[in-house]
Amino acid sequence: MLRNSARFRLITMPLCYILEVICRPKASLTTLITLMVMCLTASYAWADLIPPPPQDFTKHYACNKVKRTGLLSKGSIIYVSPLSRKVCARLPEDRDVNVQLTYSCTAPDGLRWVKVSLSRKVSGWCPEDRLLGVIDSPSFIITHHSELRRRKGKFKNYDPETPIIFWTFPRSGEIHAQLEGPPQSGLDYDTIWQDERHKTWIHVPYYRTHKDVWIYADSPHSHEL
Repeated sequence: MLRNSARFRLITMPLCYILEVICRPKASLTTLITLMVMCLTASYAWADLIPPPPQDFTKHYACNKVKRTGLLSKGSIIYVSPLSRKVCARLPEDRDVNVQLTYSCTAPDGLRWVKVSLSRKVSGWCPEDRLLGVIDSPSFIITHHSELRRRKGKFKNYDPETPIIFWTFPRSGEIHAQLEGPPQSGLDYDTIWQDERHKTWIHVPYYRTHKDVWIYADSPHSHEL
């Protein structure tokens, strides 16, 4: 309210003064021109007080769309845009947080930024150097490359009456999907991995709309790891 009233006075005061001068019988042309310039200057000053509309950074700069899961360091600040200092979220100071990465981009100053999603309603940008690493199936395969066995097969060891659980990657704790109904012709896998407890995981590259997912082969229906 205070800001709006200040803008109103900034515009109306010069106009009122001009009307007063015009009513004077001896007002000169030079005086009137000077007052008109003052009024225009005031109107420009008022326009400068109006903040520019928010920009979608991904539409105005060359950003790469990504779809991965990352680990963001504790205490990180999430901004509305790489061009803005407005904060939309702050991570807790006592723990790192898993986030969904949706875009990566280089700002005009050369700094790399990533757009992260904390929930369906909260998303924003943070410097890429706050990202501790990418934790998803592709990064898991790279990290455990020497432990993986490339073997193609068809997984059939499941109860057709119980949903099969698709995990994002072994021991992630994140369920990608719950497969309702038995697969019509089994599930094709291409990779096998055993953890230190000798529990077996299989990698399913593609099944219907699901890509790059894992099944806990020893207990394919369990929500607990």
